[in-house]
Amino acid sequence: MHLTIIYLKRTFAIILFTGIISLQYACSQSEQTTKETTVSVQQEETIAENLNTEQFYEMMQSQSGQIVDVRTPEEFATGHVPEAVNIDLRNPDFKKNLEQLDPDKTVFVYCASGNRSSQAMNVMKQDGFKIIYNHKGYFNDWVKKGYPVTK
Repeated sequence: MHLTIIYLKRTFAIILFTGIISLQYACSQSEQTTKETTVSVQQEETIAENLNTEQFYEMMQSQSGQIVDVRTPEEFATGHVPEAVNIDLRNPDFKKNLEQLDPDKTVFVYCASGNRSSQAMNVMKQDGFKIIYNHKGYFNDWVKKGYPVTK
């Protein structure tokens, strides 16, 4: 009888120990899955692409978005893409002026040569804009190809 009690205590201890280990493993797996899910949700990717004149025009035709001309107001006044807003990259309030845009909507950005608009695209990426297409070309190419221009 004494041996049976010792055997039962040992068996109970083994079952209890196995149960505790199994429970800890299951909880750690659940916690790891939760952490991975949280991380993947927080790491949304930004789409930021440089496009030539034809690609830029085609992309503007295929999806709606905000058109941003980052040239000076004087350059903008000589002609710009219809519906474009002028947010001068050289203006000290450039970042503040970007607040008039919706960072969740597609942005089409251009300038005279593609240099200022590339800089603007990088600022927009840092500010959390989701989709940015940069016209990596000359505005004169846009005009020469007969794409729409307004004053």
